[in-house]
Amino acid sequence: MGMFFADDSYDESRRMEGFQRYKQLLSFYAGRWVKVNLLTTLGALPLVLGAALLQVGYLLLYVLFAPWTLALVPFVGLWFILLVCELMLYRPLNEAFQIEKQFVQIEGDPWRETT
Repeated sequence: MGMFFADDSYDESRRMEGFQRYKQLLSFYAGRWVKVNLLTTLGALPLVLGAALLQVGYLLLYVLFAPWTLALVPFVGLWFILLVCELMLYRPLNEAFQIEKQFVQIEGDPWRETT
């Protein structure tokens, strides 16, 4: 039985096809994803809490100055604070998962000059 789709009766030892395969993979990897996300959050707990507080403060400012900030929504909306928080968290995530190293392995070094 799958984690998210327990009502489906399929044999997990057999490779499924189509959407059934997607549900099979989702059910198979969900526990690992939750574990990795929790460990990553705990590993960078001060930064994660700081990013969460920053987002809450940003939203409180939006609510506090609502008539004026609603005019800013189409321009800076919520993407701006999410970008700031992502930039705060990128370095620890890169150190933990070697994100840039994996990109270089897959695509090659973008800064290397080709002759």
